[in-house]
Amino acid sequence: MLGSVRQDDSNPRRCAPGSFAAHVVVDDITAIYQRCFDAAVVVVRGPETTDCGSDEIIVLDPEGDHWSFGTSRGAEPG
Repeated sequence: MLGSVRQDDSNPRRCAPGSFAAHVVVDDITAIYQRCFDAAVVVVRGPETTDCGSDEIIVLDPEGDHWSFGTSRGAEPG
């Protein structure tokens, strides 16, 4: 997913110009959360279930880049 910089302080996915954000689809959000917790990664949000039914977390890497992990694979074709 790609997007533009927005000045919305309430958005946990908000990134500063020059930074990076990625969304990774995973099968087991609990395992990913545990790995992040064990590594003392900064958790911005989650784990939580979104309105579309995806279980998600958002974390920051040491450079301040946002990584979100979620279980939703999007809409099924057809």
